[in-house]
Amino acid sequence: MADSTVPPKTTSTSDTDSDQDSSESTNSEFPITQSAQLRQHTKTVSCLALDPAGARLVSGSYDYTLNLWDFAGMDSTLRPFRTVEPFGEYQIRDVQFSPSGDRFLVASGACIPKLFDRDGDTLAEYAKGDMYLRDLRRTAGHTMALTQVGWHPTNKTRFYTASLDGTVRFWDTERTNKHQQIILVRPKGRPARNPVHAALYTSDASSFVCATGDGSLSVWSTKGNPSRPLSCVDEAHITGSEVTSLALSIDQHTLASRATDDTVKLWDLRQFKKPLAVRSGLALHHPETQVIFSPNDRYIVTGTGTNQEQQEGGRLVFLNKDTLEEVDHYQEESKASVVSILWHSRINQIVYGCGGTGTIRALYDPSTSVRGIKLAMDKQPKKRDAFVGELKPTIVNPHSLPMFRAHPPDKRKSGRGTDRVPERPVSGHGHGGRIGSNEVQRIMKTLMKEPAPAEDPREALLKYAQEAEENPYWITPAYTSGSVKKATSEHPSARKKPRRD
Repeated sequence: MADSTVPPKTTSTSDTDSDQDSSESTNSEFPITQSAQLRQHTKTVSCLALDPAGARLVSGSYDYTLNLWDFAGMDSTLRPFRTVEPFGEYQIRDVQFSPSGDRFLVASGACIPKLFDRDGDTLAEYAKGDMYLRDLRRTAGHTMALTQVGWHPTNKTRFYTASLDGTVRFWDTERTNKHQQIILVRPKGRPARNPVHAALYTSDASSFVCATGDGSLSVWSTKGNPSRPLSCVDEAHITGSEVTSLALSIDQHTLASRATDDTVKLWDLRQFKKPLAVRSGLALHHPETQVIFSPNDRYIVTGTGTNQEQQEGGRLVFLNKDTLEEVDHYQEESKASVVSILWHSRINQIVYGCGGTGTIRALYDPSTSVRGIKLAMDKQPKKRDAFVGELKPTIVNPHSLPMFRAHPPDKRKSGRGTDRVPERPVSGHGHGGRIGSNEVQRIMKTLMKEPAPAEDPREALLKYAQEAEENPYWITPAYTSGSVKKATSEHPSARKKPRRD
């Protein structure tokens, strides 16, 4: 298998792998003869979504980001046109395009679903539930992390969300404050909650399939708020195992389930009691590992984890729909697991995301595949003008030129004289040895004068004592007239009285 001429780069770039060895696949129904790598994520690619036309791809990852790829606008460097971080530091769990392709839903480790347009701008954010209410039917939204999100098959304004809080809630895109309908999956036994790991609509939207944490599969009616399922298979998978994905065939009768017990099982919804076929030995390491049906409804496709004993990467496995026997497989070149999978019928291309490395691989057949990633593979990046690329911009500070200086520079003085801008007052707590102040303090300081320094009253009077003795003005002249007897300095009470014997 030979790689294309684009060399591997950092995680912000992409490279391509082409000219796959056709001997790896003997079945021409599988478009896996050539491949291209999209390297933008840094961690596990947990979910992928293609619009109905197959022109735009959205990828979500454990690195908290969504990448939007436009095949018609990309060149052979395979870079996304936009990267967003919609939920902060929450892993992206699921993403689904609407049937019309004009918007998409995103579910993450947070309990709030969000709606985006096809360019990655947020359109709506839906309500969060009250985690302190025991009755989950009375909360406006989910109280724990979301696991899956999906659209109504016929109504473009309705969608559903599944969560670890044990509920499936049905929403209207225009009503963000509360869900419209709820399915509460009650646990069997002591656990307080029965988390819903996977869910999907049937094609006519008359029923809903849920996979829960106790290993059971159940079918619910979508009319009203049902309290019990229509049918249920207890321990469909090993108790404690997590059902990572559900898929429904085109005939709407065959259900495929993938779980962490390393199995893929087939079920008939008309006789929902025991599996039609079981395929074991399909190891996985990520709870988002998917299972899908091929566009011709003849095969089932799923991914496997890495084989640490043989030091091999995961595989993309093609199974017969009726017997679950392996028909073909694609070996991942890197030592990474195959997690999220898409097979778009319109462009006949397979896209899957890898675990750990953050790589997205697009598989196609030059003879049967159309558009999609092939548009970008044939488009060379624009060449930059050599002169413009080598031209280094020069930044000139006007005050550094002599003609802009008010006075000739003086080496003994620092600054630029009259051109020096005064320091701005420091706001807040202050820094760099300067005390901060607010606007009111600065205004009052300019309006009010500085108070005189404080002086001792006794000292203030004593400095006039000598002058008062030499030049008496008020008290001494008053006694010279003879009409007033001068008072002695001795207090009357202190005079000695004659002693009586």
